[in-house]
Amino acid sequence: MATFQELVGLAAMASLWMLGITRVRSMLWGLGAQGAALGALLLFRGINNGSIGETLLGCAVIAVKAIAIPVFLNWSACRLHVVRDRGVGLGPGLAMLAGALIVVLCYFKSGWFSAAGSVSGNAGLAIATVLMGLIIMMTRRLALGMLIGFLVLDNGIFSYAFTQTPGIPVVIELGVLFDLFMGVLLAGMVLFRVSRSFEHMDVLEMRELHE
Repeated sequence: MATFQELVGLAAMASLWMLGITRVRSMLWGLGAQGAALGALLLFRGINNGSIGETLLGCAVIAVKAIAIPVFLNWSACRLHVVRDRGVGLGPGLAMLAGALIVVLCYFKSGWFSAAGSVSGNAGLAIATVLMGLIIMMTRRLALGMLIGFLVLDNGIFSYAFTQTPGIPVVIELGVLFDLFMGVLLAGMVLFRVSRSFEHMDVLEMRELHE
């Protein structure tokens, strides 16, 4: 059975892979794999601890983060005719190299981030996921790509919270998960509004406001 560190590492590797690709659909596959790894993390801990709440939360995370959000964003990309986000600033190769350096540095310096009594490697990989999410947000040209970067960052925070704390009440986590899903739906509606107003989604070309 997969260990916590293997699942957290899988989430980090999905982020690293997403840095090196430009196809939006492929990025969403990576986002779905990351959500599935985090859901499996909760299922693993829930089964080990005999916690029905955490087991159900793991199923909810898989349903929302691994399935519902990627499917909705893929549908939005198809409606908006978005295929690639070629990025700005760092190219995919340089971004992936920067991500690899971040993973190595955070993993070997994970003692800086880990809580007392926790596995330090998990903390380093979670922080690396957060930083790679920031890189995706800063280096993508389209608003949809930036939204994907934000979701990667959120997954990193989620990963850190569940590997460095003894547990958060399930009701609170379900509320946060629901808020995240509603936020993505709202962001999708905003993207349609932006596309309709500006006739594109390139944030670099949004120089003036339109009514």
